[in-house]
Amino acid sequence: MRPSLYLHPHPLRKQCQKFITGKISESSTEHFEHIATFIRHNKAQSDVYGAGGFVEDFEHKMATHLGKEAAIFMPTGAMAQLIACRIWCEQTERNTIAMHPTCQIALNEHDAYAVLHGMKPTFIGEYQRPFDVKDFNELTSEAVFVYELPMRQLGCIAPDYDELLAHLKTIKEKGIKLHLDGARLWEIAPYYDLSPSQVCTLFDSVYVSFYKGLGAFGGALLAGDNAFIEQTKIWRRRHGGDIKTFLPFAVSAAMNFENACAELKKDKDRAIRLAKFINNTRSMATQPTVPQCNTFHIEFDASIESLTQIRDEIAKTNGIWTFDYFFQPFPDMKPRFEYVAGNHLDQFEDQDLEKVLKLFDNVSKRS
Repeated sequence: MRPSLYLHPHPLRKQCQKFITGKISESSTEHFEHIATFIRHNKAQSDVYGAGGFVEDFEHKMATHLGKEAAIFMPTGAMAQLIACRIWCEQTERNTIAMHPTCQIALNEHDAYAVLHGMKPTFIGEYQRPFDVKDFNELTSEAVFVYELPMRQLGCIAPDYDELLAHLKTIKEKGIKLHLDGARLWEIAPYYDLSPSQVCTLFDSVYVSFYKGLGAFGGALLAGDNAFIEQTKIWRRRHGGDIKTFLPFAVSAAMNFENACAELKKDKDRAIRLAKFINNTRSMATQPTVPQCNTFHIEFDASIESLTQIRDEIAKTNGIWTFDYFFQPFPDMKPRFEYVAGNHLDQFEDQDLEKVLKLFDNVSKRS
């Protein structure tokens, strides 16, 4: 399995001047200063426990952007998705939710859907692969299907548009609600050459994140019809999610939203550029072969120990940070790294990038 999401950055990373992965980002101090400047310049008013002020205006704007009637700001994506599933379970008078076995709420939230809400899971498909349309024949009387787009644990893979429509049609024909786990919606929408609203109209409810690809301070959003969002307000309160004000979170999400979305399109091109180099080596490969967004997996034909050793040697000798933490999903699978493309990659000329990658290719051949 992948390392904990909460691992601290490696000490050697701090000593490096160049980075292959990730974005050149502002410091926390700079970010807070920009939030304060935005609030002053726009005379942004504080909400009171989520009511009124700038956050309500932002929610209306995001609802339109996502093609939904209404939206609500949430402190975290975990809270947002649990609330969405609970509402659909109550509305349909069923208590089973369907998802792929690699879905975020299945892997990383300590069974919160069961412990907190008594909901039961139906796992559709197999861990090692994306959905096949035949997988959905296993569905029976679930309340809601949590559809993660793209599938992060498999290399941020997404089905092509016709496949996606076929999947959702089969689910809907069984009377099951459709919820989009859109934590990386901003990243994958360009793959379909569609706007976020065109993707979201396929689903009954939608969750999006603001801090992942967009680099905001934190926070998430749920969107759906008016009746659904009215219910979310009650459940946010029950979850203890009505903090005194959402203003700094909402401003952080809003102030660079359009620029960040545009940058993600460039990041996809950066990912494709790097994948070409990797797939020309003898012992490394990307999953998928052509990245569909800014994130993909790199597979190595070497041990995690040898990969970590060469990573550290490159950092010490060249001042270049390559990859953070390697992981092995299953004992019979090759070690891999989840790569996120960003403007750090622009620091390298093609020939320099190729030289660095060949060092990993060489260690792989020696292992």
